[in-house]
Amino acid sequence: MKRIVWTLLVLALVAALVWRIVAGNKAAQKKEQGGPGKQPAPVTVIMAAPAGTAGVLSVSGTLRAPEQVQLRAEATGRVVWLNMPEGSRVEAGALLARINDAELRALHKKITAQLQLAEQRLNRLKTLRNAGGVSADELESAEQERASLQAELEQTDAKLALCELKAPFSGVLGLRRISNGSIVSPQDVFCTLTQTDGMQLDFSVPAQYAASVQKGSSISFTGESGNDTLNAVVIASEAGLDEQTRTLTVRARVQGRHEALKPGMFCKVLVPLTQQAGSISLPTEALVPVMRGYQVYVVKQGKASAVPIEISERTEQNVVVKSGLQVGDSVITRGLLGLRPGAQVRVVNR
Repeated sequence: MKRIVWTLLVLALVAALVWRIVAGNKAAQKKEQGGPGKQPAPVTVIMAAPAGTAGVLSVSGTLRAPEQVQLRAEATGRVVWLNMPEGSRVEAGALLARINDAELRALHKKITAQLQLAEQRLNRLKTLRNAGGVSADELESAEQERASLQAELEQTDAKLALCELKAPFSGVLGLRRISNGSIVSPQDVFCTLTQTDGMQLDFSVPAQYAASVQKGSSISFTGESGNDTLNAVVIASEAGLDEQTRTLTVRARVQGRHEALKPGMFCKVLVPLTQQAGSISLPTEALVPVMRGYQVYVVKQGKASAVPIEISERTEQNVVVKSGLQVGDSVITRGLLGLRPGAQVRVVNR
């Protein structure tokens, strides 16, 4: 009988010990979560305010020349005259090279002489026609002959023009690849002509930032050296997005003339982001990723309240909130780890 009593006493003591351990664990868990009656979790908040700008978007870009062309002759033959000083600036219409056109010039003189005789004969026939000395057929035949010679002369002029290589626009000549006396064809490149004034900058931005790069928008950029920050103005963009990358290609014109800038240079482009009316800007550290987007925690009556939000733009430092928040909300930025909706919180600074 005594053994049974001692056994029951031991079991009762063990049960009491287990109950105290379980109760202590639950109390500790509630305390960690900031539950009612427990120590509130310390957090840092920021007041939601209307956004002015969302910050700056950094993307890569490439410098382009407004005009650039590989100079080629339209005729086949031997180069008899060449004036292409490498690295020099030439004006639009400047004669740079001439292909052998001796035969065409001789033909031009011949047709010119024939045309003069045809015009003299036509004038005599017109005089005789007024006096009734020639028939209308003879006069018409003379007019056709003059018109035919005139067309041949124009055709010869066109062929002579093909033998001349002129600068299509003002620019700087590149490295020459043809020498005087070379036999060339339309496939041969003499050199490259590049327009250096009004350098252009091409870059792409994600679709959500398209509103920030309208025509006339100002941007800044740095070259590969990264020393100087230069300015440019957006002049155009593609009508639609790139289907592969879902980005918008934009072109800007560089302000001023900079000898150090060369076509093909890589640049870091800084695009100021604009906001829509009613938008709110927050630091990205306030975001909490969830299954269907993002949410933030707002302090209401000393408790953490989870608020789903919709964002429009995001950079490394800031995010633009389109909906879900109101101006004046106290958004938690630090102390989010382990925080649960309804948990008691204590704001340590604002």
